[in-house]
Amino acid sequence: MGLLKGAVQLSSLVAIGAILRFGRNVLIARLLGVEEYGIVSTYFIVLAFVESMTALSLGQFLIRDPEGDKPRVLAVVQFLIFVRSCAVALLILIGAGPMSEFLGHPELVNAYRLLALAPFIGGFIHVERIRKERGLDYAMTGKIECGGVVASLLLVTPFALFFADHRIFLAYLIVDVAGKAAISLWLAPERLRFSWDRGVALRVLSFSWPLLLTSPVVFATMQGDRLIVANRFTAADLGLLSAAVTLAGTPVHMLRRILGPLFYSAISRVRNLGGAMGEMLDFAFQAQAFAGAAAAIVIAVVGPAALIIVFGEPFRPAAGLIGIVGVGAVLPLLRGGFTSFAMSAGRTVEPLLSSIPRLLAVAVAFYVAAGGGGIEAVLLVGIAGEFASVLLAMALFARIAPGPEVRRSVARLFVLTFAVLGAALALHWAPPAALGPFPAPPLEATLGATAALAILFAASGALRARILAVIRKRLLRRR
Repeated sequence: MGLLKGAVQLSSLVAIGAILRFGRNVLIARLLGVEEYGIVSTYFIVLAFVESMTALSLGQFLIRDPEGDKPRVLAVVQFLIFVRSCAVALLILIGAGPMSEFLGHPELVNAYRLLALAPFIGGFIHVERIRKERGLDYAMTGKIECGGVVASLLLVTPFALFFADHRIFLAYLIVDVAGKAAISLWLAPERLRFSWDRGVALRVLSFSWPLLLTSPVVFATMQGDRLIVANRFTAADLGLLSAAVTLAGTPVHMLRRILGPLFYSAISRVRNLGGAMGEMLDFAFQAQAFAGAAAAIVIAVVGPAALIIVFGEPFRPAAGLIGIVGVGAVLPLLRGGFTSFAMSAGRTVEPLLSSIPRLLAVAVAFYVAAGGGGIEAVLLVGIAGEFASVLLAMALFARIAPGPEVRRSVARLFVLTFAVLGAALALHWAPPAALGPFPAPPLEATLGATAALAILFAASGALRARILAVIRKRLLRRR
């Protein structure tokens, strides 16, 4: 399947899955209220933390490895996925007590232990979907992802309407994963196969060990702020922040789920083709930078009003966080191009090194919170750490980039992108205007940010050329 068709297929399927999950989370928030939604967020934190401790990026190994579609390799990776899932489940069972104490909810220790069911069941999801992704065919992945959410909505929502309690999220999560496993086994042309091959396992380990070290840093990037708020603030504060993260993070997560796998597969296919690699890198960096910058501006402009409309009046205080949360969510997306290129070349150490500043920022943010700093101060420390990580990723990329022209092009692109993100932060801090009963940034600041975004698009030659080529092709077909 070609890049354009793969992009359209992946985009539509990821969008459907993300909208379904977003709707489910909003339903939970409205049913439970601010404080209970904060407790639900601790389930996310526990599961994400333990999974990050054992992440081996086995899917990325299959996509990159020349023999990743061979039955023997697939069976070994399927076995390793199952072993990892059992390890995650065991870690949750063992660590539920200490984690419940750290998060301030020791009474939830048994509920946290029930979370172990989700990763264990996930070990039975078939690897056939990953084999298809090697050819940019994402239909099976989309059916699995969407099917799990639909199953949880249909089977659990009737009970949630009558038993409004934070533990209802456990039912949603477990039914979701069970649905994914069942659909994957049903769609796969062959039954689940486990096998062992020492040579394949060593290849997986040599590829995955730096990523295993990187995964806790990814957790710190995605969940570090909420982890600190869960420990140092109230459940209601965590509920408000989680609402902002849910609203701002959903479109950015969609972009990451679309652009990350798409460009990783595309770059892997042209990694030995010289000029084609340079063109693909230009396009990948420009697409991710423009998409992230546009998302940050849109979130800053419409996010406050959208949050109040979607989550309801009890969550109104979270509208004051949405702009800064949006910038914090976008910055990791900017590292996506660097990560895709490094991993396609088998260089998995660079993503680990570039994440170090963000990990250090979590420690600084914890110190700030312990010293009496507010939630916004915690978020700003996280943004500073992620900004430093992007700069370090650029420096590491300069050492392995396929040519000086690519390095200069990326450097110019990111200077403009940082300017747009600065404009998004300015929208957050601008004196709010009124959009009926809802807060909104002033018109002058909005126009200035939009102009900065237009300049970034004008400077993104590879992206602009691809978009125009698609438009011309569509017009010619109509004739």
